[in-house]
Amino acid sequence: MSVLLQQQFKKPTEFGVRYFDVTKPADAPVGFDASLRERVRGHKPEITWKYRVPLAHSPGVEVAWSCPLRKESERKDEIDISVLAGGEVRRAFSWSCTAKATLDAAVPTSLQPRQRGCSSKMVRYKTGDDSLTLEIWRLSNGDVILEVSSKGEDTPERLAAFRQDVVANLVAAGASPLDRSKTEIGTQCSTP
Repeated sequence: MSVLLQQQFKKPTEFGVRYFDVTKPADAPVGFDASLRERVRGHKPEITWKYRVPLAHSPGVEVAWSCPLRKESERKDEIDISVLAGGEVRRAFSWSCTAKATLDAAVPTSLQPRQRGCSSKMVRYKTGDDSLTLEIWRLSNGDVILEVSSKGEDTPERLAAFRQDVVANLVAAGASPLDRSKTEIGTQCSTP
């Protein structure tokens, strides 16, 4: 991958990942989907709560939201941009908060977390300057998904550079863009 993406990656980190169905709090932003993720590295758990909405449906103004997790240690506001099959670009706005704690310690019982019945393994590689992240996801059904992301402003120039430097190289090597984002695939796992 280093040669293909013309990047030097640091030592990888490995995670086990599970998603949960939840009951949205009464103060949840209107129109946003809610998800709960548990990610474990070694014996260190990390719980993330995320509100997400397609950018076309976002309110377009600053909306107050609160993190329902206990022991919150990090908070992020992001625009997730996915380059999908056929070159389609899909944007989603998300708010997330993370707690470095066990599921029981971080999640109030009022959210009623219910495991979705599957778990994934993920290996993450980051460049030395953290500008590019490669994640290799092994889903419970055996599928393998690559997700490559970069941090930066949402501009036409940055998107064009990402398509040229990342997407085109992966497609030339035989990768096939999916019809959904990795977040959509991971969070749509349902209990058998």
